Amino acid sequence: MFRCEKLCIVLYKYVNPYNIALSLASSNTGWNPPHVSRRYKATFAATIDVPSTSSSGTPLSVLFNTAEAAPPTLEVRHRFTTGGNTTTSTVRVFHFKRTMNPLPTYLVAVAVGNFDFLSRTSRGVQFRIVTPPGYADWAHLALNASIHATEFFGDRFGLPYHTMNGKMDSISVGGIDMDAMENQGLLTYAPQMLLLNPDPTKAPPAPLGEAGRLTQAQLIGACPER
Repeated sequence: MFRCEKLCIVLYKYVNPYNIALSLASSNTGWNPPHVSRRYKATFAATIDVPSTSSSGTPLSVLFNTAEAAPPTLEVRHRFTTGGNTTTSTVRVFHFKRTMNPLPTYLVAVAVGNFDFLSRTSRGVQFRIVTPPGYADWAHLALNASIHATEFFGDRFGLPYHTMNGKMDSISVGGIDMDAMENQGLLTYAPQMLLLNPDPTKAPPAPLGEAGRLTQAQLIGACPER
């Protein structure tokens, strides 16, 4: 279940579809045309409700373009059925910070599911590679490449990433029809573009040039000066 106001949102259903309530607060409710310009950008904050546990019995993780504004809380929801009865359920509510700079709506992204994380903080930015459960060991090369590309191009263009976002998540999403997408703070990759088997006898070369391309796209296409 989604609630949006004149926004174009893409939700990546990572494992199974969930009953999710998504509420976005925008500083500009205008519809975005296909092109990107400063006139058609807005800042975004989000509140997202998900079931308190997944089908596996573990709490769901929720990711957005920005970091969480506060730890998630548990709340009880009451719903009316067609017969006039009410049902209750417990949901986990996530509140996310507003984006630091305006973004076009096509770069707003949400991910919900059970994930593993490989993370490191560098220059005040939290970098995380988000993988399916059990695949965090496949993410070491991607984490190193993401940090190096972000800091190299930030220095090159004179636009440090921490002035745009306090975190950068890169998530492996199976079944998408593109190699990668530069959603600021929540980059999405096809698995073969991000993860590398740590067993050298089974690992094909990883095309991690995508990490550099997406970093440039974030800095140039979605930077505050544009």
